Amino acid sequence: MKVKLSFLIILFSFTCFSQEINCVVQVNGAQIQSVNRQVFQTLRKQITEFINGTKWTNDIYAIEERIECTFMLTISEQYSSNEYKATLQIQSSRPSFNSSYKSPMLNIYDKEVRFKYIEHQPLEFNENLHLDNLTSILAFYVYMIIGLDYDSFELFSGEDYYQIAQKIVNNAQGDNYATGWKSYEGGRKNRYWFVENILNPSLRPIRESLYKFHRLGLDKMNEDVLDAKSKITDAVKLLKNANRNYPSSFYLKLFFDAKADEIVNIYSAQNTFGTSEIIGILNEVSPENSSKWQSINSNQ
Repeated sequence: MKVKLSFLIILFSFTCFSQEINCVVQVNGAQIQSVNRQVFQTLRKQITEFINGTKWTNDIYAIEERIECTFMLTISEQYSSNEYKATLQIQSSRPSFNSSYKSPMLNIYDKEVRFKYIEHQPLEFNENLHLDNLTSILAFYVYMIIGLDYDSFELFSGEDYYQIAQKIVNNAQGDNYATGWKSYEGGRKNRYWFVENILNPSLRPIRESLYKFHRLGLDKMNEDVLDAKSKITDAVKLLKNANRNYPSSFYLKLFFDAKADEIVNIYSAQNTFGTSEIIGILNEVSPENSSKWQSINSNQ
């Protein structure tokens, strides 16, 4: 009886305090002609442990509630024995209620990843200090992923996590070695502008749209398809307000980088009404995806 009770206590503790992120990490060092190829495997393992093993919030997550994401680090240059330049592809998703479907939340490609790494040296992070560029970048995106996830469940509830991400950006301003943190870098399409946009009052309609799209739309698909699609249409209409408030924002682009194909699939299905109006709105707010929007009618 004591053994069984102890097992249940351990299981309960593990379930209640499991971390928030379930991340699959890939590190590709094929472009680097390094003698020690093992260093990239060690780096992959350490990044995985850093992301999945850190407690990022004060909330309790069950194992099945962890946010699923992928981080693909592709190393393109080696400046010295422990200095690298890389790109980072990040994707995250969110499950829809009573469904096996996972909706894409973030799909971003960061081209400005410079970092120093010594094999087996611990990856350290402090939200109040810029200790290391690699861990600051990883933590920044983790907090943005968490913020997006919270926003999709409760209106504007990701605010605290975006604020931490912005603090990480501010802490990195004095690091001349690091890139992607400053307002004048990357043509207004970098980490600085990602969090600036998401906290900008002019773009709050995008965050409201994210909530309505998921909580009132996708999560209700199994209850009433037509009503759910109507709520998704209301969500898309909010993007028009955001675009007029803040034309060509980075966050609006990122919204469609994640959602464009999903939107096409939703409106290409049968029993969808008012597609002409929605196609007009989509062409206005995301003209770079016009070929996808035009395919909606042909797919019906």
